[in-house]
Amino acid sequence: LTQHNPTAEELTPPTKAADPNLPMFEELDGKLRFPTNGELTKVGIMTKTFFSLFNKLIPMNDQTSECKDRSQAIQMVRDMFANFIPEPREGHWRDDGTSDALMKRIFFSSVGMFFIKKQGFNEGYVADLTKLCDYPCRENGPMQFEPFGCKTFFDEDGNIKRIEEKDGTTYTPTHEHWAWAKTKSRTSAFLGSFFVHLIQVHYIWGNVPGAALRKFVSPEHRIRKAFTVHFFKTHYSCVSAKDSLLHQYGMVSRGISLDYEKGLKKAFLDNIDDFQFQSYPDEIKERGLQDCKFHIGAIDGVALHKIIVKYVSDTIDETYSNEKELKADREMREAYRYIADNMAGVPKMCTLENLKMVWGEIIFRVSGYHSSIGHISQYALDPFLVNFRLQSKELESLIPSNEQALALALITAATTMPCPTLGQDWGHVLHDPKCNSYKRFRRRLRKLGEDIDHKNTAGRYGNVDFHPEHCSLSVCA
Repeated sequence: LTQHNPTAEELTPPTKAADPNLPMFEELDGKLRFPTNGELTKVGIMTKTFFSLFNKLIPMNDQTSECKDRSQAIQMVRDMFANFIPEPREGHWRDDGTSDALMKRIFFSSVGMFFIKKQGFNEGYVADLTKLCDYPCRENGPMQFEPFGCKTFFDEDGNIKRIEEKDGTTYTPTHEHWAWAKTKSRTSAFLGSFFVHLIQVHYIWGNVPGAALRKFVSPEHRIRKAFTVHFFKTHYSCVSAKDSLLHQYGMVSRGISLDYEKGLKKAFLDNIDDFQFQSYPDEIKERGLQDCKFHIGAIDGVALHKIIVKYVSDTIDETYSNEKELKADREMREAYRYIADNMAGVPKMCTLENLKMVWGEIIFRVSGYHSSIGHISQYALDPFLVNFRLQSKELESLIPSNEQALALALITAATTMPCPTLGQDWGHVLHDPKCNSYKRFRRRLRKLGEDIDHKNTAGRYGNVDFHPEHCSLSVCA
């Protein structure tokens, strides 16, 4: 099971001819379409057979057996999965898993930061995840599960103030069920980010543009050579997830207490319908976070976005001198049309301005953004942080079950694939390895890495989600 850790220096240029009839799988009532295999790597028959047999032969089981304590849960996961789950990139969190301080870290420097919004002037911040309440849990098993979803409120400094359920029930730090409410809040943030990560990042941001290149653009094309590295194993991961994560009897459905048809599948479908192309800085501004000094996405994420968009713009300028040349490039126009037809919100006109804007956003989303929303090893290695089989607060049980801990660890281990990073050098696959666009790109990435290193020693939570040395080159995992 040991996996080779590939570097960007080992990547090869695309070689397969464009294929408009590229074979595709259809999932989730035909709303997801993706190639039946990766461009360079096929999903092995043993992997397919394992998940097929697992889904068919292993019965679903909602029984839960409680861990004795947090230390036992952590030790159990480490004993079983230490070789398959990477250590957290920023090191192990030293925060007490039950502390109020940890909530700031989760909602401004981890999975919760994708949902946090600024309220009115001097009114703090809120993360509204009550939509998760619409997805019911299984009811025909031996356990009574608590629905997910709540609102979490923070003050101007990012300190947690209160948690509200959809029915208006409110919890504050003095409430007897405060610790339980924080567990529900953390779990809701994790679950919400999981849906965005899997459906919108992997199957839309990654899958659609990667398929467009493979279907319509020849391997000798300057753009395909430059951008294919950012779809390394993207379709391989889509195919792998078909049976392991999307399936009714896959690992996710077994590990999470949601009913499949009305809960999990509905959440998948809603995330497809909710997708809307938008630039990351516009998203940050829409949520009122552009001036937040402790939201990692608003600081490091926007900085990386600017660098990637500039690189893409420069690359396109080196490819086309004017609109007339782009108009004469039937391959790229066909690829762009495919993207516009399959990604809601993408402008329909293939102009140089739109081409730069769309591809710049795509490359950022499949690299830095994906690395941030997909950084979950801390949660797998410390099962106390979230509970996907949450039960009623009246049971006064804050310790996750063995089944929950193992499910999260197994999903993380099975979906973790080593990937080259932005900090490595893939210039050899480009049309011109010494082109100015790539040289400037590498220089700017190095400077950003130095800036992030400095910030991480200046008192903030250590975070390298958008650090080029740690950002995956693609959505391969």
